[in-house]
Amino acid sequence: MAYRDQAYVERSAERCFCDAAMARRCRCCRRPRCAEHLARGLCDRCDQAIARRRAGIAAGGWMLSGVVGVALTVAMIAVGVPAGALGAVVLAAAARVGSERVLLARTVKQLRPGLATTVGELPAPAAAHDEFPPPSNSGIDPMIGL
Repeated sequence: MAYRDQAYVERSAERCFCDAAMARRCRCCRRPRCAEHLARGLCDRCDQAIARRRAGIAAGGWMLSGVVGVALTVAMIAVGVPAGALGAVVLAAAARVGSERVLLARTVKQLRPGLATTVGELPAPAAAHDEFPPPSNSGIDPMIGL
């Protein structure tokens, strides 16, 4: 396989960065990718960027479904349909799935400009230094004391 300049490969309209024929464009960065480098419509790089935000997306979906479930349950009980609370739970579950899809689409829209204009690996995520217990360099496990 002949070496090709990275800038040329990234600008190519019909080739993936690995020099394979394009299957389709990434849903996020819109760059051409082969079938092997697309996972769920996203290239590996965009999938990695979205995976870093998955916890926030899931938390937002759970929060919205909780709010919808409580509001519908209170409304059904106030109206006088206690059996309607079961329907409210089903609608809350549907709100969870729908809200997660909407939040994922919004995240893709937010990440698109930054991912489309850059090349190479993503920077490492910020390290969380608020761990408990703090990591030890002595080789002694602080939880066991040995």
